[in-house]
Amino acid sequence: MSSRNKGLKKIVLSLVVLSLALIISPVAYALTLVTTIDLDPANVKGDDPAEVGVHEVDNKIYVPAESSGDVSVINGATDTVITTIPDIAMAFGVGVNSNTDRAYVSSVDDNTVSIINTNTDINLAAFGVGANPRGVEVDEVLDKVLVANEGDDTASIFDAAAITVTPVPVGDGPFSVGIDYVFHKGYVTNKNDDTVSVIDLVADAVIGAPIAVGDSPGGFAGGIGVNSITHKAYVCNANDGTISIIDTNTDTVIGVPIPVVTCAGITVNEATNRIKVAGFNVVNEIDGSTDTVIDTLAVVSNSRGVGVNPNTEKVYVANVGNDEVLVLSEAAVTQQVGGELLSIDSTALLLAGAQTPIAWMMYAFSAIGIGAFLFTRNQNNVKNVKVILQDYLDKFGKTN
Repeated sequence: MSSRNKGLKKIVLSLVVLSLALIISPVAYALTLVTTIDLDPANVKGDDPAEVGVHEVDNKIYVPAESSGDVSVINGATDTVITTIPDIAMAFGVGVNSNTDRAYVSSVDDNTVSIINTNTDINLAAFGVGANPRGVEVDEVLDKVLVANEGDDTASIFDAAAITVTPVPVGDGPFSVGIDYVFHKGYVTNKNDDTVSVIDLVADAVIGAPIAVGDSPGGFAGGIGVNSITHKAYVCNANDGTISIIDTNTDTVIGVPIPVVTCAGITVNEATNRIKVAGFNVVNEIDGSTDTVIDTLAVVSNSRGVGVNPNTEKVYVANVGNDEVLVLSEAAVTQQVGGELLSIDSTALLLAGAQTPIAWMMYAFSAIGIGAFLFTRNQNNVKNVKVILQDYLDKFGKTN
């Protein structure tokens, strides 16, 4: 093949491959309702679900229920309840360590946190914390559990390796907790003084003064989510319907609060950098790269806690009104935003007149340019680009 033809072939193949990539590439995420899980059709268990914890490896979801004092365990593959763990008085918060196969559930009435073996789903033991524990989160690297104690304005740090509990003072009305597991810093929302306390989980000590945010931070269950990759903490301000963003590098509020009208719980998918905000009859999705709402899904739900499994791209929302869990999908979708390429038959006819690589490229541009350069995406166009590529190879692939 001549050097000129080789160069033309490289250009044409590059253009076709680029066009194909543009056509088939996913460009957006969309929330959709997959199913609804009734935590107990007999209305005995799963009464008033609160937070949601996810074992990402085993694909199991743990949902504490306040009124019935138990924890529903959901199989994420089938989205069905496989067992209910009883006898945790006013069960509320939950944190999961997927590395050690342990789930930690707070008991508001007993001032304890139960330790659950996620392999057997058996309640192994409980350790004492402060008064009226609410939110729970786990630093899986340090194997430490952070608990917000609403009743005595403290947070408890449980070292699972040393089996010790360390109390630290925080603000007024601590409720929800989040952790940056890279910096090993915990964030505790104080709903009565509109602040967030920062805790060094290595030293088990408070860092600096509390950070001022919006009105009644922490939502109604799990109202803070942290992205340890982008180092941002998203705080639900329940009374003013906004999300405050804290830069966990500097522990300062950045930007302006994101309006969401209503918020109860927050979860972050670090794999997609998407934040889900569950509220009354709605779930909002925030793009973490722009910190703007990009999708809103209307649901019939008095939402509280929310969790996500990034491996399955499923979102689980606790609906306290109907004692159920909503299962949402956040999978990527494709969009068609331009016209179509020429039909396959028309393309083949057009290319038939090309006797040289230069002429072929001009004709191919006519077929490709109508759609691919308009960022058209549909399955027929994918087939059409393949026809174009094969035609070039048949005509000029072996030219000397």
